[in-house]
Amino acid sequence: MVDGQYDVTSFKTMPPTYHSTYSGIGGLLCPWYQGISASSDVITLYGTNQVSCNEIEVNHKFYFHAPYSGTYGLYFPAPDDRAFLWVGSTAYSGWTEDNVVTSATYGTGKQMFMFSAVAGSYTPIRVNWGNRNDAGHFDLAIYAPDGSTLLSSNTPYSSTVVQYSCDGVTAPPFPAWGSET
Repeated sequence: MVDGQYDVTSFKTMPPTYHSTYSGIGGLLCPWYQGISASSDVITLYGTNQVSCNEIEVNHKFYFHAPYSGTYGLYFPAPDDRAFLWVGSTAYSGWTEDNVVTSATYGTGKQMFMFSAVAGSYTPIRVNWGNRNDAGHFDLAIYAPDGSTLLSSNTPYSSTVVQYSCDGVTAPPFPAWGSET
């Protein structure tokens, strides 16, 4: 956050507080969002570290490995406070708020982004979720061309979501957290 405003590019060079690999995405609910009168603003982040909902940024970066050719969907079901999505080369490098493919904020409702992929291809994807003060919620789902769910908070593992290709060349590892461009 810069001068009280979100600045996602600040995370390119900022080392993360916590860093881990997780097989799912989403399902993050701050206590107030759940209608719980909580004495704490703490959530457990993907089953590991407890973090405050009052000032949290969660970044995800991965490749989508297409099982077959077609048009896929990435879906935000109304994040709170806000979420940004990059797909393609800018997800790997050069990502800014000005080149997101879609974003959603509290009150803007659901957002869907459709993209085409060829069977066996690797598409870089980056997702940033941020919350400040009180309630917070984040989910993301990936849908196949036939409408089936490939990944969501209720489907916490998908072989279509990978860190890099097996050869490390076709889809190279993303730059380390805090060392991105």
